Amino acid sequence: MTAATAAAMLMMVVACLGARAVNASTPSCALASARVGLDDEGGLVLSDCFNSTTLGGLLDLIQHQNSTIQQLTSRLEQQEHVIQQQQSINQQLQSVVQQQQLVIQQQQLVNQQQQSLLCHINVIPQLVPTVGGTDWEYFSMDGNHYLAVANWRDNSGNFDIDSMVYQWNGTALAVVQSIPTHGARDWEYFSINGHSYLAIANMQDNAGTDINSVLYQWDGTVFVAVQSIPTHGAYDWEYFSIDGSS
Repeated sequence: MTAATAAAMLMMVVACLGARAVNASTPSCALASARVGLDDEGGLVLSDCFNSTTLGGLLDLIQHQNSTIQQLTSRLEQQEHVIQQQQSINQQLQSVVQQQQLVIQQQQLVNQQQQSLLCHINVIPQLVPTVGGTDWEYFSMDGNHYLAVANWRDNSGNFDIDSMVYQWNGTALAVVQSIPTHGARDWEYFSINGHSYLAIANMQDNAGTDINSVLYQWDGTVFVAVQSIPTHGAYDWEYFSIDGSS
């Protein structure tokens, strides 16, 4: 059989199928379809149409598959909803964990502050007697630590009172020198060329504000007055240097 003959016969088969579909008078061929094949001699063969029972079974199968797909889709949507709920729960749990961590950090800070407070409480303070004290001056000499207090006046209004120099002995401050002052307002410590000095600003004595202030030098044991400087109601001393000069 030639290609042209086969094509012509195929056209005839299509025409036949169309005629069957249009002229079918029985339910079995109402939705007819045909199978086309080759016989042993190479000719085209048109088989009988499918019956309605077979077609109905195929429709039922398709409907069942559609129902199954809908059920699977519904289950997938439910699972997605469950996953979203679980993610929301996880976020809430994470927030709770972060809040707990913040509480723990705050508690640790409070514990540290309490420990620091206990350390300060355990240190026994030293009460140092002063008489109208107006100034403290810290300094160190030869590895020793000192505090000098400027006493202004006592409760009776007396300005002619001593001010004190204390030294740290390892456990407490101990008086190492009592220096006569007059309404003392300020101590100033400084050193020049390896020599240590203390200057006291005397504000007034019991007679008035025209009173000298005094410069003391450390002699290795005590401070010794080396210069008396006229002042009037002095409040403060300040040491400074300019171009290498003190």
